[in-house]
Formats: sequence, structure tokens, C-alpha cells
Amino acid sequence: MVVDIFLAVFFSIIGIHYSATAIGLKQRDGFTRIHYGPRGSRSWWIRWVFNIFRASILGLCILRLFIPAIDDLVLFTHNLPFIPYVRWIGAGLMLISLFLISYVHAYMRDEWHSGIDESVVRDFKTIKSGPYTFCRHPLFASVMVGMFGFYFALPSFFSLISLFVGMICLIVQANHEERSLSEIDDYQAYQANTRKWPISLPIGN
Repeated sequence: MVVDIFLAVFFSIIGIHYSATAIGLKQRDGFTRIHYGPRGSRSWWIRWVFNIFRASILGLCILRLFIPAIDDLVLFTHNLPFIPYVRWIGAGLMLISLFLISYVHAYMRDEWHSGIDESVVRDFKTIKSGPYTFCRHPLFASVMVGMFGFYFALPSFFSLISLFVGMICLIVQANHEERSLSEIDDYQAYQANTRKWPISLPIGN
């Protein structure tokens, strides 16, 4: 039950934090840091799929505290060996993910954007230090850690589908962003000398 409450609180805090951050930066700077891309484009669809799953995860994690039948009717939960320990390990991975994401955000500071603004791509500043020495997409990699954590914290068919869909969205989005930056000489040099992910992935390297 403690892990169930943790999940509802965790995703609520994430939603509030990102909404407040995006609104605050837009009011301060006069432009949005959230870039969907042209309506109907691949990046636009990726972001909306990601948003739908994120909202669904939040809603279901809250509702299942009051309607336990959701586990069998919607989530299709299943047991894993040593399930109580596995769920706590999952919660731990989610906290590690939150720490890493917050660290990367803080390191990027004013350079943080969600998505690529194609109209000003030439002004893109390549960050090569700190977490960006380990891989080219430390923020996406940190989010992936949280996705695995969510599956272990709530083993279910829904969380497994969320894991695979989320992974595919992040990998495709990373490829899209790199194509957008491929003509920038500074990024080309960084790309040639820094691995894309902390570990090799079967697709998207």
C-alpha cells in the first residue's frame, strides 16, 4: 500500500513541477520551452502519445487507491518473484531517475528545451560537459530509468506497454533531434566523440 501511495504522489509531483517550470520560464522569457513541431509531424505525434500515456499513468495511479478493481479490469497486474522487494526496488529506481533528471535540468539551466525549435536551430548551444560527457541524451536516459522503475513498482500489462511505448517515443525523438542538429559543425564533432546512450540499445544507436 505504501508503494501505491508513493506512485500517486510521485506522478502528481512530476506533473505539477513540469507544468510550473514551463509556465514560469515562458512568463520570464516570453517564449515557450515546449516544442511539439508542426501539427501532424512525427515529433508532434510522439509528444502527444507520450502526454496521453503520462496522463493515463497519473490518473490510474490515483484512481486505483480508491477503486482497487482497476488493477484487474484495466491494468491487468501480475505477480513477479519476491514481489514486495521488487516493488520497492522499482520505487527506488524512480527516485534515482528523478534525481538524475533534476540534476540534468539544473546543469542545462537556460539551455533547457523540450523538443527542438526548428526556427532557431542554428543558435543551438551544444553542451559537452557534465552529464553530457557520458552520453548525448542523459535526460532521455534518466527518464528511461524511471520507466523501468515504474514497471517494477507496479508490475502489470499496462506498465509494460507504457515501458515499450515510452522507450520507442524517446528513441525516435532522440533520432529526430539529432537529424535537426546534424548540420551544426559543433554538434557533429560532439556526436562523433560521444556515445548516444550510456549502454548500447538494440535500436536507435
